[in-house]
Amino acid sequence: MKNRCVTHLLLVGLMGYFALPLAAQEEAPASRWTVGAELGFSLKLLTADSLASGVANERMAASYHVLGGQLNYRFRRWLGLTSQLGLGRYRTQSADIVRDYNQDEGYPVQRTVALDAWTVSIGPQLFFRIGQGDLGLAWRGGAALRTVRVGATSYYESDLRLRYHPKLSFFQAWRIGYTYWPRVNYGVTLALESTKIRTDTSDDFRIRSQSGTVHPDSHPDAVTQLTPWNDGPASRNLVLGFICRF
Repeated sequence: MKNRCVTHLLLVGLMGYFALPLAAQEEAPASRWTVGAELGFSLKLLTADSLASGVANERMAASYHVLGGQLNYRFRRWLGLTSQLGLGRYRTQSADIVRDYNQDEGYPVQRTVALDAWTVSIGPQLFFRIGQGDLGLAWRGGAALRTVRVGATSYYESDLRLRYHPKLSFFQAWRIGYTYWPRVNYGVTLALESTKIRTDTSDDFRIRSQSGTVHPDSHPDAVTQLTPWNDGPASRNLVLGFICRF
């Protein structure tokens, strides 16, 4: 009987020993601050043709991906504020026709466009606890600083390189995502995000520097024809991120 009591006491003691850390973990208040990093890939470019001018005949490869860092604060378990600094990189190629000086004949060229968009944004975020994680809905608004470079190579071994002045525009993003917390202070996020850079299409990009030429007989407006439209890009992105509380 005595041995049985001792055994029970030992079992209770062991259970208490292993339960104490779990209890402390449950009762410990989570930090209101989180910081994270993420990588996004475009699922759909809504304005992929916006970087191709009116002379584009065939758009070829196009890609868009996003790198970002975020800082978040929770007012309540269900309400927070999210902010992000991001870099969106857009790359596309197209086969174009540039007219000659007399507008009678065209010269085929392959054009590449590289657009980098630095964005800073902030907005509210709602949380819904599901399992061992949070379903989040967020909207962010802010600014985007875009830089554009254009290269055109003709079949006559002529190269044209154009750089444009940066443009500052309004940026917004909608997001729905789920953050799974395998540990109290560390989590992984999978999200779908829709982004849009609002622009005034009447305000074209202005050339900052130019080197080379498409063809000696090309029309003076060839550079204007190759200049991208001031629009977008808007995209739907799949985002994977890592987040931690501090």
